[in-house]
Amino acid sequence: MLFNQLYYKYPYQKEFDAVVRTCIPYNNGYAITLDQTLFYPEGGGEPSDTGTLNGVPVLDVQILDDIIVHFMNVPIEEGTTVHGEIDWKHRFHLMQCHTAEHIVSGLIHQKFGYENVGFHMNEVVTLDLNGPVSMSDILEIERQANRIVYENVPVLVLLPNESELATLEYRSKKELTGQVRIIKIPGADSCACCGMHVAKTGEIGSVKLLSLTKYKGGVRIEMTAGYHAMLDYQEKHEKCVEISRLLSVKQEDIIDGVKKLKEELSARDQRIAMINRQLFELKAAGYDNGLDHIIESDSSWSPLEIRIFCETLRKADKAAVNAVLSGNDEDGYYYCISSNSMNLKNISKQINECLNGRGGGSPRMIQGTFHAPLAAIRESLSTLSMMK
Repeated sequence: MLFNQLYYKYPYQKEFDAVVRTCIPYNNGYAITLDQTLFYPEGGGEPSDTGTLNGVPVLDVQILDDIIVHFMNVPIEEGTTVHGEIDWKHRFHLMQCHTAEHIVSGLIHQKFGYENVGFHMNEVVTLDLNGPVSMSDILEIERQANRIVYENVPVLVLLPNESELATLEYRSKKELTGQVRIIKIPGADSCACCGMHVAKTGEIGSVKLLSLTKYKGGVRIEMTAGYHAMLDYQEKHEKCVEISRLLSVKQEDIIDGVKKLKEELSARDQRIAMINRQLFELKAAGYDNGLDHIIESDSSWSPLEIRIFCETLRKADKAAVNAVLSGNDEDGYYYCISSNSMNLKNISKQINECLNGRGGGSPRMIQGTFHAPLAAIRESLSTLSMMK
């Protein structure tokens, strides 16, 4: 059974003394139990504490058969008194993030009625909800969460008896038996939880929601808090400063600056595409009629450009088979092959097998990649007009 869980009694304590009850070999290491511990064992999506016993690293802490087990690479003699130190930086970050997650989950539950159906915590917290929310929704939730932080409200730990529990409204992912531990944050959340939390919300520092993606019919939110939230802001601010410098615009104007640059690049790409089409048409017109094959290669062409050129050659109808390639012998080649007289789809597998390639397409055009020397590709493709 669980005993003397010091992490609940003294969540801000960093050191403790204990007596080793058992030490047994386990998976190329040792599993050690103590008569009391400050190390929080992994559970409920929260990683275990890290730290040391007598200066030796504790690698992991788990609950096995209702016993808290500390995993280490070296043994400690049973009956020995040990001095433990937890990694406070790691512990406090988890306390900040876990409390922040409660606030965010509670506010979302209040507004949308959604449940937190998945939760994992490390430097970044992932939070899975069973319903959709928009980016504007979570930005508003972020503002409300930080308001709760700035109000510095107490984070209450409730241990209600059975009759008291029956009168409480609280979130829980499963049916609970025995003593239920409730974490209550006034104005934000009330939830059954076995994890570690700060004493007052102001200790969180700040809450930052990092991303929103669709996930299993609902959404997944990535978030962080405290020092890591500050680092995230600092990194993004530095990037904004650099973008502002590169665009020669004020920071408040970088979005308009990026939009303008995107429009300029789009217009340039359209001009380049028009010039390339004209070039491809001129090159195609320069070939004699009735050729068996045309094979063109240029390492600077993009996959789209080789497709356009290959289609231009097919329309010019100068050769039985047209092949356009881009790449090099080391990395391989993108290819596009076209024909008006052959069913290329029927022979694409044979071509790919011969040239270590992948790809396919329609009877008139196939495309993909080859991983063979250019000389071998030219030699093989030069015989395609005979493969009817």
